[in-house]
Amino acid sequence: MTTVGYGDYSPVTNFGRLVAFLICMWGVFIVSLMVVTLENFLQMNSAELRTYSVIERIQMKRELRNLAQRIIRQVIRMLIKTIKRKTLSISDAAELKRRIKDFKVLKREYRASLDESTSLGEQMRRQFEYLKDEIKDLIAQQRELKRVGTNLIEYVKAQELKDIQSKSSDS
Repeated sequence: MTTVGYGDYSPVTNFGRLVAFLICMWGVFIVSLMVVTLENFLQMNSAELRTYSVIERIQMKRELRNLAQRIIRQVIRMLIKTIKRKTLSISDAAELKRRIKDFKVLKREYRASLDESTSLGEQMRRQFEYLKDEIKDLIAQQRELKRVGTNLIEYVKAQELKDIQSKSSDS
């Protein structure tokens, strides 16, 4: 149906060529009908799409719960380590920060999946909320850097004062 052979047999008359052409077109038509039918069979209807989106939301909710549990465990471990050693590990803090960021991203995705047919105003509100969260994170990072910088300056000044005092006591 979809091929006319190797060319060793071919129509000679005009009527034969017309019949061969029509048969080729008919073959293409039948194959395209099969492809369309298969695609329609595999495509989900509206009830299946709703069910699929509900299943996705349930899975996201489970992932959110698991991430929240990991964050809480991490915080408890960090508190125990801090109490025992009186110091906080930078790698633990970085891991906690990464997990919190993952949690925020997944939470945003979950919110977006709740109602994908939201209005433009709702979408803009969510985008502004996302930007607001990002700005809050940047401000917190900036404050932390400022605090570390002032601690470092104080430490350097204290070391310089010790050096000056030790030099003056030596002479």
